[in-house]
Amino acid sequence: MNSLTGSNALAEDKLFATLDAKTRIATMPGVSLSPEILIVDSVGFVQNLPTSLVAAFRSTLEEISSADALVHVIDVSVGTELAIAQMDTVFSVLSEIGGDNIPCVLALNKIDDVSSSELEEVENAIRERSDLDIDIAHISAKSGKGVADLGRLLDDVLRDAMQEVHCVVPYNRGDLVNSIYLQGSVDAEDYVEAGTRLEAFVPKSLAKRLEPYAIKTVSATSSSSIDSATNWKKLARKRVE
Repeated sequence: MNSLTGSNALAEDKLFATLDAKTRIATMPGVSLSPEILIVDSVGFVQNLPTSLVAAFRSTLEEISSADALVHVIDVSVGTELAIAQMDTVFSVLSEIGGDNIPCVLALNKIDDVSSSELEEVENAIRERSDLDIDIAHISAKSGKGVADLGRLLDDVLRDAMQEVHCVVPYNRGDLVNSIYLQGSVDAEDYVEAGTRLEAFVPKSLAKRLEPYAIKTVSATSSSSIDSATNWKKLARKRVE
């Protein structure tokens, strides 16, 4: 969290050091789908958690259910056997709380604390698992090394989970335009007589709602047509006034 957002949240190698999920706005290197993303740092996962604490921990993990993608950070300095055991714990809990279908990227952290052969051993052990097909980045949260590579993998995962749409949304459906901006990434916007013309990447559920307004091709509109006697930008603003 601190490495990606420049924040100074408490970070200690101590059990129960933090119990609350933290959310920050960040511009992450390598992520081009959106200029800013929300990063949520969930509570750490614990093996063999006492039954009395299970409910409390579950409540802190509720943020996961609304995530577009997950970054699973693995400490490679603990060694292959423990790293794999910790990974299994995380995926087991994700399955229990219904988060196992959310796209995920693995970030092998603390690469500056291990040799190249030790890092390779951990990665090979992960890739040899027959039930796991996942993108892996090598990072150092301390130095920032590899964060851009992680961002590029995350960008690919986010794009795969979304659908490109070209549409003209009627001016009386400003709610859909707002949803596109809130849930997706807009590459181009224009104002034409029929409504707001957009090229964007949006979640597939939203793309389905936009199907009635889809167009097969999007051609550029000259600035002269936009600034003509019928000022469509002003008309568009009126839809929310």
